[in-house]
Amino acid sequence: EKPLDGISSKDIIDDVEMKKSCIELVRNFFHEGIDVEFAEKGLQGRCEIASTFYDAVKERMGIDAELSFECKPPQNLGGYNPATNRIELNSIYLEKPDCEDLLNTILHESRHAFQNKCIINPDSVTVKNNIIDVWKDNFDNYISPIFDFEAYENQEIEKDANYYADSVMKKGTDLYYA
Repeated sequence: EKPLDGISSKDIIDDVEMKKSCIELVRNFFHEGIDVEFAEKGLQGRCEIASTFYDAVKERMGIDAELSFECKPPQNLGGYNPATNRIELNSIYLEKPDCEDLLNTILHESRHAFQNKCIINPDSVTVKNNIIDVWKDNFDNYISPIFDFEAYENQEIEKDANYYADSVMKKGTDLYYA
């Protein structure tokens, strides 16, 4: 039975459980040798593996952003656009046999899509409203790295997305992390 607001507790994304689930996803990716498979594939095969990984992340995070690979300058690894709800990744990632940076960027940009979901529908997540308010302010007053890299890096949405992606990758690839 749904409560009056139309959201049941099972529809609410728990930030902690979501992260654990993403760590498990990364662990399984490497445990199942998909990283080796990625290295052995051509561009199309690598794109399919990355898309499959993203689909699993998307499901765990409760986001619906569209993922695409685009030709971008080498220093531009990717981005999330809240206006279009799209994640665009640099196609240069598909040229490298090592996929760790690619997975990290998928997690980073997916976290931005999750932050945006929190702003749009704060009742659908366990993230505290004061954090969501800061994220909203960052999205509304976004500082691009091309204008001021240090200020860009110091935005809470960037610090959160970096921490999220880095810790998920570190824990997912650490054999001793339980």
